[in-house]
Amino acid sequence: WTKTASAQGESKLRILFIRHGESENNVLCNISDDEYWKHRKPDPKLSAKGEKQVQAAANALAKNPPVVSPLDKIYVSPMTRALSTAKPIAESLRM
Repeated sequence: WTKTASAQGESKLRILFIRHGESENNVLCNISDDEYWKHRKPDPKLSAKGEKQVQAAANALAKNPPVVSPLDKIYVSPMTRALSTAKPIAESLRM
């Protein structure tokens, strides 16, 4: 999130939401429900495609900082896929 000042001098909270990259469970979407529940992981890692998506997002944010101004903080779920998404983004923004 980031705080910016308006023309009137008041502070505004701006929030940028980023969804995690593709996870191992997301890859299972094209199989039957029974097979999905057999192979589903409670805390999946990112898939190879998800890791590429995250790196692309991190690179894009580093080259084109958020329009609202630099990010002040990153709040993230403790789930592996979310942490694996937030870390490269934080590193690319030098947070």
